[in-house]
Amino acid sequence: MKLPPNCRALPSGSIQFRKSGFTTTLIGDKHTPMSEIWANYHRIIERSAINSLELVWEDWQKSHNFNLLADRTKEDYRDCSKRPMKAFQGWDVSQIEAPDINEYLQLRGRESVRRANYELTWLTHVLRQAVASGYISSNPCRDIQPLKTPKKKRKYVTHYSYKCMYAKASPAVRVAMEISYCTGIRQGDVLKLRWEDISTTVYVEEGKTGREYNKMISPRLRAALDAAKSLPGHRFGGWVVRNRSGGQYTSKGFQANWKRAKAKLPKHRRFVFHDLRHKAITDAKGDKLAFSMHSDAKMLGIYDHELPTSPSH
Repeated sequence: MKLPPNCRALPSGSIQFRKSGFTTTLIGDKHTPMSEIWANYHRIIERSAINSLELVWEDWQKSHNFNLLADRTKEDYRDCSKRPMKAFQGWDVSQIEAPDINEYLQLRGRESVRRANYELTWLTHVLRQAVASGYISSNPCRDIQPLKTPKKKRKYVTHYSYKCMYAKASPAVRVAMEISYCTGIRQGDVLKLRWEDISTTVYVEEGKTGREYNKMISPRLRAALDAAKSLPGHRFGGWVVRNRSGGQYTSKGFQANWKRAKAKLPKHRRFVFHDLRHKAITDAKGDKLAFSMHSDAKMLGIYDHELPTSPSH
């Protein structure tokens, strides 16, 4: 049986289908039965009969700019794609107009305002790709405003609440708490620290932004790093914060330890690990922007909960 039209076998044995222009996709390998290759081919042809959100989403994932994003950001966008693609399944992107997106946003906002706004951001990027690919002439998300969230009282972890959590935590969680507070870095960045990143400074590569910098080592941070050396488990893996087998903590595994400790506290003393980043930036002295390594003062303001001091008579 011959290959489907516009398909070719690569030197590796994989079967490539050229959809249009420079757009290609793999529909099988040297072990794939020809019947399955033809089935994959027809599936793509049927899906490509309309310029769907899924098709444009695939185009964006192959773009240069998307590939430059941090892995964490890519995963966030993949997670955000599920609900909008389901809502607009079977639509041609040229049929999606601003009122349709606004209706989706309002309905989604009843479940979660935060998720609705994330998915609006995803739609904005994907439909911008649709404009670039020539599927539509303008982006219908352009004039859609994100949903406003009700203002909540800012959460600040007091020193006493910190001490209470520290007292209930396991040795590994204690080390992670101290490193996060001393540096202001996120949980994921704490868990991926290796001893090779530690010298006269601590090398940090942020998983969320990809930003790289060195953190000065204060006496308190040095004490936390010294405590990390005596954590249970072998040190062969090279992880600063390690599990009992000497390996790297997964986010899920670390959070299980965190929740066990948190459950031992009264509700008004409980907080999530990310609140330590807020506390660290709020408590920082001097140039807080240099401490937090945010790109601008607006982002810094989200984390800095220090109250202004007002004069009295």
